[in-house]
Amino acid sequence: MALGDFLTRSEYEPKQSHKFLISMGNPMRLMVEAKSVNKPKINFSVVELNNVDGTSVYYPASPSWDPVTIKFMAGGQDAMFQTENTDVSRGMVELLSAAGYSKYGERQYKGSAADAFGEIKIKQINRDGQMVEEWTLVNPFFESIDFGDLDYSSEALSEISVTIRYDHAFVHFANSPTRASTFLPTI
Repeated sequence: MALGDFLTRSEYEPKQSHKFLISMGNPMRLMVEAKSVNKPKINFSVVELNNVDGTSVYYPASPSWDPVTIKFMAGGQDAMFQTENTDVSRGMVELLSAAGYSKYGERQYKGSAADAFGEIKIKQINRDGQMVEEWTLVNPFFESIDFGDLDYSSEALSEISVTIRYDHAFVHFANSPTRASTFLPTI
């Protein structure tokens, strides 16, 4: 098969950026209000060592994971955390409270935050709704929450933007021999 022939095969389906699901919280909840998310990103820094002759040698250093930002539609009513007549704004405030941050000046403790979030999963799906790729964020906590802007001159939907920091992430692919066998190692 020549390079690129897979594009003409009827069973080939490229991953599409608009087909994804987010689940988070404890108990786990599918976040249908999610409008966008960036997948985990890992960076590798470089250490430069200078030689006596003036040349440099470069070595890879410890990797680090960038935070993930999820944008939500702020409106709507749903049963987040089994609470009636709530929306994502209220759900984020409840999640903050469950993470131990219940009033101004208190700190958010990582263990409490990780317990409140549970695992955050970002699933990329195919046209049939089947998982193609699934990222799991380990030990997540809030880095920032932007409850959005209001503007009389616009009829756009309100948005909430949540930035989540985490220790590391695992990725699972649907075509792995055992669905959980493919992952990026703990860093």
